[in-house]
Amino acid sequence: MNLRVPLVYLAGGVGDLVLPSWCVGCDQAIEAPGLMCQACQESLAILPEPRCARCGKPVGKYSQSQRRCDDCKRHTPAFDGAAAPWVYVGLARDLVLKLKFCRAWMVAELAAPWMAGCLDQMPWKAEIDLIQPVPMHWLKRFWRGYNQAEMLALAVSRLAGIPSSSALRKARYTRPQSRLSRSSRLANLSATFRVRPAGSVRGKGVLLVDDVMTTGTTASECARVLKDAGARRVYVLTLARAH
Repeated sequence: MNLRVPLVYLAGGVGDLVLPSWCVGCDQAIEAPGLMCQACQESLAILPEPRCARCGKPVGKYSQSQRRCDDCKRHTPAFDGAAAPWVYVGLARDLVLKLKFCRAWMVAELAAPWMAGCLDQMPWKAEIDLIQPVPMHWLKRFWRGYNQAEMLALAVSRLAGIPSSSALRKARYTRPQSRLSRSSRLANLSATFRVRPAGSVRGKGVLLVDDVMTTGTTASECARVLKDAGARRVYVLTLARAH
C-alpha cells in the first residue's frame, strides 16, 4: 500500500482545490479535471449483490426468504439497515487509510457522490431526517486534527440535502477496535456514547456515517444509544465494507 500523499492534498481542507492535478488514488499527474484517473476508477471493488438486508454484508447466493446473513441472525445489530459502495480491499482500503491517517481530505469529496448514489438506491432513504457521523473522542480528534467520519457525513449531507447532526458524542476514550474480539469490542464500547442535548433525535430517522464497517459493533452501539434517546430508525452508510 502506498500512503505517500502529495503536498497538494495538504494545502487545505475539502473544497480548497477544485481541480487537483494529482490522482487521489495513485498520486500520478492527471490532465483531465477530476479527482481520480480512469485506471484507478476502474480498479475500485464495488460491493457485490446479494447483500444481507440488515447489515449490508455481501453474502453470495443464499435464500432470499431469509433476508439476513448468519452473523445478523446470531447477533442482531441495533441498526435497521446498512449500505456501502465499496469493498474494503485494494485501492478502496488505501483511500480510507489516506483519509484517516494522511490528511488526504480530497478523498471525502471523491467519496461523497459514491456514498450519496448508494444512499439513493436504498428503500429506506425516505425515512432519514438527520445525518450523524460516528463521533470521535475530543482527545483523539485533537491529536488527529479532524474526524474523517464527520467530513464524509458533511459531504453526503450536502449532496443529499439532508441536515447533519452532532447530537451523538463520544464521552469516553477507548482502545482501537480493529484487533479486539467481538466480546472485547462490546466491553470496550460500554458506556461510551451519549446524546446531547437530550431529545434532539426523538422521533427522527438517523443515518450514521463512517469510513468503514468491519464487524458493525461500533455502528450497532451507536444505534442502540440513539434509539434509547428516542430515534425512530437508525441506518448506516459507510464508504467501504469488509467483505
